[in-house]
Amino acid sequence: HHRMDRDQRLLSLQIASSVSTVEEWKTVCELTDGIYPLLELLQQGAAPEATEEAQDYASRSAKVLRDLCALSPDVSAIITDSILRANHGGRGALFQSLCRLLRQDDDDLPQDVQHLSRRQRRPARMKQQETVQLYMSQLLLAMAVASDDAIHTIRQTEGLEAAIIGCSSLA
Repeated sequence: HHRMDRDQRLLSLQIASSVSTVEEWKTVCELTDGIYPLLELLQQGAAPEATEEAQDYASRSAKVLRDLCALSPDVSAIITDSILRANHGGRGALFQSLCRLLRQDDDDLPQDVQHLSRRQRRPARMKQQETVQLYMSQLLLAMAVASDDAIHTIRQTEGLEAAIIGCSSLA
């Protein structure tokens, strides 16, 4: 059952990544659970016990959400509202996951690469983390442009504002 759920989330990720128009996104939402499987992948990738594969899916989910927000201001507003509702329904857990994704460093390595030496894991890990931070920052920026509530939620989520600044060129 767990594997089937994972496969469905990955299928949703694949479908969402192929969307290039507002009309396609509307069709996807009518036929699927929309962005919710992507949000689950984000949270799984941010979990302390996440594997490198789970973190990769989280990165890809952030990229797809960012790309969907770029389709139009209306789509961005709808996606932002959905993310805010999911965060509220989870009592802030989603934005805490976003914060963890932005802050991950060598102490938060996936279990499947912890056994490697620093030299073996560092270049690829650093590149993956920079990519996650870029996608997450761009997604949060799109959300901030789309909604004052998103700005409020970012500010109210402990550590998130500092994590955003910490991975930006302002740091």
